[in-house]
Amino acid sequence: MIDRNFIVTEISKHGDNQIPQKGFILSFPQEISLPVVNINDSVKLNLEFIDKDGKPINLSKTASVVTGIPLLVQNGKNVIDNPKQNDSAHARIALGVRNDGTSDSCSRTDI
Repeated sequence: MIDRNFIVTEISKHGDNQIPQKGFILSFPQEISLPVVNINDSVKLNLEFIDKDGKPINLSKTASVVTGIPLLVQNGKNVIDNPKQNDSAHARIALGVRNDGTSDSCSRTDI
């Protein structure tokens, strides 16, 4: 778990963690080897979006980006009650970036 100041506050080897208010969780598959990160370490998050050919995508003028399985919102409506989306194996997070570069997120339980 990482707080709003990008400080690691907790490390967990399982899923289903409560997202810290004004913070976020980085989650990786168990088979991925990660560099050593310790509680109280400061982290930096760089997101780079690339297309199917590996070319960078410029999102500087993009209002929103949505991807993932399952959907949380579709056509402005909450769709988490859709029986086809009861697979618990996937993270359910929405992340938005405001014009000033700050962000907010919500999980399935927040919707």
